[in-house]
Amino acid sequence: MERRMNQITCVLDACSIINLIHIDENDFLLKKLKNIDFYLCEKVFKEVNINVFDKINKIRRNEELNSQVVKARKEEINKKLNQFRSNQMLDYVIKHDLGDDIFDEVRRLTGYTKYNGEFYSAVLALYLSRCKPLKHNSNDFIPTKLYFHTDDYPAKNEFDSFYRYQQIGYIEDTADLLILIYRLDDNFTLRQLDIALNDLFSEYATEVVLLKRKLRNYKKNLPKNLIRDKFFVNNLNLLIIKLENIDFNGIIDIKDGFVMNNSKYGTINKILKTYEPVFELDYTSLNLLNKIKSIREKLETIHKI
Repeated sequence: MERRMNQITCVLDACSIINLIHIDENDFLLKKLKNIDFYLCEKVFKEVNINVFDKINKIRRNEELNSQVVKARKEEINKKLNQFRSNQMLDYVIKHDLGDDIFDEVRRLTGYTKYNGEFYSAVLALYLSRCKPLKHNSNDFIPTKLYFHTDDYPAKNEFDSFYRYQQIGYIEDTADLLILIYRLDDNFTLRQLDIALNDLFSEYATEVVLLKRKLRNYKKNLPKNLIRDKFFVNNLNLLIIKLENIDFNGIIDIKDGFVMNNSKYGTINKILKTYEPVFELDYTSLNLLNKIKSIREKLETIHKI
C-alpha cells in the first residue's frame, strides 16, 4: 500500500534532479516521487536542461557510442524531464505573492552573491514556507516547513542559517531524499533502497572504482624491479586501500611521489594521469560518498514505522 503524504514538501536542486534521472531504472524512482509534494524553481530547471546530458556526452567520447544509442538515451531523459517541468514554481508567481523585491530581500538576508539554482531555490523555499498554495484552492495558503535537497555541500553551509533563522525547514541531500521516498512507500523494499544508494554512489565514484580496479590488475603483473622496490609497493598498496575506503587524505602526495621519479614509475604515472578526476574530487563528492557508505553499512536500522 502506498501512502499519500502531501504534507511533506520538498524543494529539489539541479544536482539532485540530475542524479535521480541518471540512476532511475524504468521510472521506478520518479513514480515514487508522487508520495511527496515537490517543487523546483525556474533557474534549477534551466540548469538541469543544460547539464543533464553531460554524462552521456562524456560516455560517448570515451566509448564511441553509436549515435542511435545516444539519441535513444537522450529521448528517454527528455521524457523524464517532463515530470519535473510540471512541478516548476515560476518566478512571477513568487513575485506576485511576496513582492517584486523579494529576490533582493533574500540576497540581503543571506549575503549570497551568486544568481544560481541554490539562491533561487532559497527564495522558492521561503515562499513555500510562508504561503504554500493549497492543492484544492489556489487562492488559499498554508504555512509549512520543508526540505531542500541538494548535493552541493558548500551551498548547504552557506544557506543553513537562513533556513534555520527563517524557520523554513531543513537542507538535506539526495541520499536523504532516497530514504524519505523509501519510508513513504510500502512497495519500496530495503533491497531497492540499497541499489538506489549504490547507484547514487557510483554517479560520484565511477572513476574511483575504475582506478582501483586498474591498479589491482597492474599489481598482479609487476616487473621484478618494482616488486623489490619497497617505496613503490608500499605506496601502491596504500593508494589501493585508500581508494577502497574512500579515504582521500594524502592520495595526492602518493601520486606526487610516483611523478617525481617518472623515469622509474612511468607506467603507473600513465595510469594515474588517465584517472586524474579522482585526484580532483571536491569537498561535496567526498562528503556524499562517505555518507552513502555509512548509510549502507547501517541499512537494516532504517524502518518505515
